[in-house]
Amino acid sequence: MSVNSGTPHGRTPADIAKNAQRKFDSLNLNTTTSTLVDIVGLVVDRLGKPIAIEPIGDKSWATVTGLWVDTAERHRILIRKTDTPLYQTHVVLHELAHILFEHPGCKTARATAPGVPIDATSAEVRARKVIASSSSESAVSDAVLEGEAEHLAFLLSRVLLRPKNDSDERVFG
Repeated sequence: MSVNSGTPHGRTPADIAKNAQRKFDSLNLNTTTSTLVDIVGLVVDRLGKPIAIEPIGDKSWATVTGLWVDTAERHRILIRKTDTPLYQTHVVLHELAHILFEHPGCKTARATAPGVPIDATSAEVRARKVIASSSSESAVSDAVLEGEAEHLAFLLSRVLLRPKNDSDERVFG
């Protein structure tokens, strides 16, 4: 990683993208046939804990799009049930990226999951929080984690949204 005092923890956007690319490459996905089920299965195999994807939410979820709740028994990926299937898929990929990077959780983020029962003693929640100062150390660190997750989600989505017939697609450039 390059060190640059003007970037989060010395990481430039290019550093964050390279880190996400390395993580993506380490997955050894079949980029021509992998599905969301395959990607979820790969994460389960890698980290040894089941993953439950749960579409939930009501009006109190107006600003919460998705969230990863990590318990001793399983990972829960909570997605907003009112979102389109394409957006739900992106949210799942973003949360899977957090899981793959083993990003830290935050017990204080429970309030971002209204109406969701979360075990107060063991669950860790990974969610963005509103922070008063965008230059605080916490906000800067969160920006790096979110950047890594977002970039890896983008790389994974390219696998899922690939052309069905690559040779025909090349005709169009």
